[in-house]
Amino acid sequence: MKEGLSFMTTPVILKLIIRDMLYSWSYGKHKYIIFFCILSFLSVATSLQLKPFGSNSSGVFYFLLKDNGYIRVISDYEVPVYWVFIQFYIQFLIGDFLFDDQKNRNYLLLRSHAKGSYILAKMGWVLAQNILIYLGIYFVIYISSGLVLNDFSIGSSPFFSNHIDPTLQYPITPGQLTSVS
Repeated sequence: MKEGLSFMTTPVILKLIIRDMLYSWSYGKHKYIIFFCILSFLSVATSLQLKPFGSNSSGVFYFLLKDNGYIRVISDYEVPVYWVFIQFYIQFLIGDFLFDDQKNRNYLLLRSHAKGSYILAKMGWVLAQNILIYLGIYFVIYISSGLVLNDFSIGSSPFFSNHIDPTLQYPITPGQLTSVS
């Protein structure tokens, strides 16, 4: 078969992506369960902190998934621990599977008949895996915070409007962003 991609190799790519999805789940299911349990615990803890203020799931989303964005004063910098944990754990899950799956590389290359199909399938798996993990993250945070706060709305709560939204409004010009002080 000709090296490269054609319309005929699309089913092979799809089969490889499905194989990677199933194999990555069977290989790392305990790691995924641990990750989502830790995330649920963090969501419950954050929800309990925000409950007296009348927050809802949007406040919990913000506090668990925020980064620091533009830093005006270095002394105001706080390390976004939850955000960093989530990002690195996702990288670990994907990298761990890819490292383990190297032992199957020769077999899969022979079955797919083309390096391009194999590489494209791996890229498709990484994309699909990231989408599914982030959907899972949002689902776990939404359900666990909704159960604790007894509020399953995602709209802007008075707490979000009064306390979080003003911190997001930075009156910065493009010139200030590019200038080095």
